[in-house]
Amino acid sequence: MVCVLADTAWSSFRALLDGRTMDQRLGHFDPQTPPDAVDLVRYMGSAVVADHAADDPTVELAERAIREACVEANVPTRDTLLFLGASKGAVTLQCESADRFFHNQPLDRRHAEVVALGPHGYLGQALARRLGVRLHSQRVAACASGLAALNVARRWMLLPDLPPCPDTVIVATAESALIPYYIHSYRRLGVLAPATLDGYRQRPLDQRRHGFRLCQLASALVLKKVSPGSSASTSSNGSGGGGGSGGRRVELVDTALAAEAYDLVRPDPQMSALRHLAERLFAPAPVEVIHPHAPGTADHDKIELDVLCDVHRQRHGQPPAHAYAVKGALGHGLGAAGLSSLVVAAMALRSGRVPPMPWLTEPMADAPPGLSLSAAGVTTRRDAVHAIFAAGFGGHVAGATIRAGD
Repeated sequence: MVCVLADTAWSSFRALLDGRTMDQRLGHFDPQTPPDAVDLVRYMGSAVVADHAADDPTVELAERAIREACVEANVPTRDTLLFLGASKGAVTLQCESADRFFHNQPLDRRHAEVVALGPHGYLGQALARRLGVRLHSQRVAACASGLAALNVARRWMLLPDLPPCPDTVIVATAESALIPYYIHSYRRLGVLAPATLDGYRQRPLDQRRHGFRLCQLASALVLKKVSPGSSASTSSNGSGGGGGSGGRRVELVDTALAAEAYDLVRPDPQMSALRHLAERLFAPAPVEVIHPHAPGTADHDKIELDVLCDVHRQRHGQPPAHAYAVKGALGHGLGAAGLSSLVVAAMALRSGRVPPMPWLTEPMADAPPGLSLSAAGVTTRRDAVHAIFAAGFGGHVAGATIRAGD
């Protein structure tokens, strides 16, 4: 994983355990000369390593995440199938091309390619060129894109030999929408936190939540299919110690994908698609920790927690024990958010520790009873089940469950 806190998965998780968030960057501004809204959003959400990349930032971010995952899992990138999920793709380069058109400037090869292939096609082609991976498919499902790609990869690997499927694949996601077009769009929609020094905060699951912060974000993991009953019957995650490290692996129990045509922006007040997913994912066993989408907007967080806890209570007599909303620390990575949340969940599962939520100074007063919303980190069972969810504009919803392997 590459995020605003660090450029590897375990260093990012260490920062999360230490209670670090995007808020530390606010201290770099002079309160007497507040920054422009666009400058504030871009500075706060930058992952730094991609700021001065020769290519589109999403390409740089995704490449770093994929290389880390493959090194940890002892899997070569060359000729390995890649399942990619992103909601925006190489939009920075695409916008540069549009500006060149507008000013009658010639296009170099990169700008011509992004015009011809589109932002998603360019991202996949650039990763194939840099890493030697074989791009299987790309999924565009708003903020559920990363988990949608994971769902496709898992289902494809379980097909009974038609077509012949390799035992190992890569799933990756990357987003960098820190450009004026998106910043102003999210401001007009009323979902971005007020872009001022005092107001630009993201507080998911908190009583004072009022929008999200944009960020650059990328994650990747390696899925490995093994025979039932094998001592290695797990899906190894690239967030530390997969294939050859001998560490404790993580099993991908199930994935699910749904959509509902309710509204382009607003969530369905009943969240019927999310309920459908939760009924499937919660059915086999109780879930100890849920990782909700929880963008920190006024409406979404409350409805989502109510639906998830209601379904779990119907199945198992009580709600999940804990909830963790990583966006309060990292910001909202849009299409990369769900898969990144799963990587964080995998590290929490392997370490037995769920990071603190220091922004949670006033937990939701109307949170479902029995669900723990604590600013302090918690220790969980190593054999716990974690459930991860992502939801996006247009009604896209995706989810996954993981547990410890052998």
